Amino acid sequence: MNRQEDIAVVGTRTLGQRIRLSPRTLFVSIGMAVCLWLYVNLTRDYTTTVDVKVNVVLPEGRALEEEPQQTLRTRLKGRGWQLLNAYLSAVPAFNIYVSPKMISTIMANQQVT
Repeated sequence: MNRQEDIAVVGTRTLGQRIRLSPRTLFVSIGMAVCLWLYVNLTRDYTTTVDVKVNVVLPEGRALEEEPQQTLRTRLKGRGWQLLNAYLSAVPAFNIYVSPKMISTIMANQQVT
């Protein structure tokens, strides 16, 4: 058999020949592959933990006996797009507003026990 018969011909190139790509075509191909990879992976569900700042707002003239925790570790579950948005947005804060009615309820419960 002849060596030429063993090589399959595709168009005008043989399988043994290299295909030369321009740098632009190479970068566009890699960019499209990365975008497709991100899209596929960010549509899945993920669970992650985030530290959230805690702010306690008391009525005027009231104070806490002990300093509360400054941060609260929270577990977030959602699609990759949602979690990416949570990471890229501002640091979340959790505000606790304590009303005078809450204080009187807490104090009444402490007196009963």
